[in-house]
Amino acid sequence: YASTLAQYLKPDHPDIIVLSNIVKDGKPVGVQDAGQYWHTDRSYVERPAWLSVLYARQIPHDEAGRPLGDTMFASAVAALAALPEDERRRLASMSAWHEYIYRFSKPADQPLRGVAHPIVLRHPVTGASCLYVNAGFTQRVLDVSEAESKALLERLYDHVAREEFVYRHQWREGDVLLWDNYSTQHRAVGDYGPHQHRLMWRTTVQGFALQH
Repeated sequence: YASTLAQYLKPDHPDIIVLSNIVKDGKPVGVQDAGQYWHTDRSYVERPAWLSVLYARQIPHDEAGRPLGDTMFASAVAALAALPEDERRRLASMSAWHEYIYRFSKPADQPLRGVAHPIVLRHPVTGASCLYVNAGFTQRVLDVSEAESKALLERLYDHVAREEFVYRHQWREGDVLLWDNYSTQHRAVGDYGPHQHRLMWRTTVQGFALQH
C-alpha cells in the first residue's frame, strides 16, 4: 500500500511491514513505536484498512520468562452500544477528521492529506454500528468548536478503553492474529526495554470507502 513508513516494508514481500525494537548496524529494522496508543489502522485514508494480520516472530520476556509486549483490543461496537441512546443519535449525525500528521510527522513530511469519516460507522460488511474515532489519528470533530471537539474526543477515547470493552492478548512466538479495524481499536503495551527484543510482521487488507 502507499505506506507512510515504506523503509520498513519487507523488500521481498512489500505487503508486509516490520514492527520491531531491534537495531542492526545502528539502524532500526522496523517501526519501533509499534502503536503504543489506541488506534485503528490507516483510518486517515479514504479507504481505511479493513483487516490487519500480525505475526509474532520474536517476543520479549521478563526475567521470570513472562511474555511482554501484549496487544490490547477494544470493541468499538460494544463501546458505542453502551452510550446513552440520545448521545448515539447525536454522534450518528457527526463526522471527524483523521490525519496521519496528527501523531507522527511534520507538515513538510506529510504524504497523505487526511480525510473525514462518520463518528458512528455502519460496518460495510456486517452492518454493525461502530464508534469510529481513535486517539492515534482522529484530529478533530467537524462543525463544532475546538473546545467542544477536544472534550468530546477525550471522553470517547476514555470510554472505548474501559476494561469491560477490552481483550488483552499475551503473545507467544508463532501466534497469528487477525482483527477487524472497523469494529475494534488496538494498542501495544510498551512494557519491555531495548534489550528485550520484539519482532512482528504485519499486513493489512484494503478496506472500503466509508458511507456518511
